[in-house]
Amino acid sequence: MTRSRILLTTSALTILLVFLTLVSVPALAQTQTQNDSAPQERAERLVEIAEHASAEVADLLGKAQDEGLDITTATSLHEGGLESLEAAKDALAAGNYQEAIDKAHEALVKFRESLTTLRQAWKDLRQERAATRLQSVIDKMQAFVQRLQERLDDLPPSVPPELVNEVKTNLNK
Repeated sequence: MTRSRILLTTSALTILLVFLTLVSVPALAQTQTQNDSAPQERAERLVEIAEHASAEVADLLGKAQDEGLDITTATSLHEGGLESLEAAKDALAAGNYQEAIDKAHEALVKFRESLTTLRQAWKDLRQERAATRLQSVIDKMQAFVQRLQERLDDLPPSVPPELVNEVKTNLNK
């Protein structure tokens, strides 16, 4: 995965987290402050928002799995959110609008937690890949030093031994 794709994915995760927060908090605040407005509409809207968030999280989970990330925790959180979303739909169908609102909000919280877990997994993957690249550079440098040391042993006798010893000492450091 290229660096720009990793950054793009991380940015997308961050934007989705912000979106979920910005959408769910005002929606919840609106549902709490407008007690005299239609609770059915508020419940329907929150369920719709939760459904959209679930689809986005599922898409990101698939992409993360394709990249080889450990998505066990994020998937578990997403599944918990799906259960809450289903409970919200059931409550909405039964006409229990406040429960539908509560369950939809609960689902949104779980989806956000899933995204937070995914974001950490992406960060861990980036660090792991950076460490792998760094180890590769170190290995190449060590091989280069080894070749230099071998060439020092093959120098003609006309090169002063003190100079060769000094270079070997510096290489060993």
